[in-house]
Amino acid sequence: MAEKINKMLYPNCSETVFRLSGDFENIRTQMFNIVEWTRKEYTGEVGDGEKEKLDVRMVKGIADINKKIKEATSLEDFEQIVIEFTCNYETFFKKEDDKLLVATCNNYEWTDVDAEEIYNEDDYSYYDVAGYTHYTKACKIDGYEIYKMEYQDTKDRGMPEFVFPEKGFKITNDDYGVKFVVRGDIIFSISDNHLEKIPQVTDKIILTKLKLLMNLDSSTLKEK
Repeated sequence: MAEKINKMLYPNCSETVFRLSGDFENIRTQMFNIVEWTRKEYTGEVGDGEKEKLDVRMVKGIADINKKIKEATSLEDFEQIVIEFTCNYETFFKKEDDKLLVATCNNYEWTDVDAEEIYNEDDYSYYDVAGYTHYTKACKIDGYEIYKMEYQDTKDRGMPEFVFPEKGFKITNDDYGVKFVVRGDIIFSISDNHLEKIPQVTDKIILTKLKLLMNLDSSTLKEK
């Protein structure tokens, strides 16, 4: 079992990255420990924050995440989990050979988690592990919601300027837009504490039509 290291990285900001190692079952155990520590921080059982009652959505989220951890058979399965309710920053996971990188918030001590410190911040920033880029909904044409990149954190992740989800695929937006996550060459949205693959328009005729309409003056783009 890895030595416990409770020192948080990047103390000048609110994010941190650490590594889980050992065999697959040990990493699974640490995944359960991360979820449990998050729950206890929220209820005030640990940490110095105010004690709060878990709402229905968080209770369901914890149950769903634990179910995914239990059913996982590979580190790639853990990559599909996102803990949306950790303080300040969502918690993301990324496979690194036979280990798992964790990008999360440094407001937690993670005392019950066997976390290995990462020494090279340039290679493993929070945003490198999370792998997301910010988008906002640019327009809606013939029922297709089209998203435009707003900005990227720290480096180019090879994300397209525009994302064209298939008609009917629902993406939750807020006042700050939406985060799209890239894993390899696949783009995901974050939905209920997991990554959901975005089915993109592949029909060349439809895609060409949408791009042509987007090139019109914005005042002429009307939902049809």
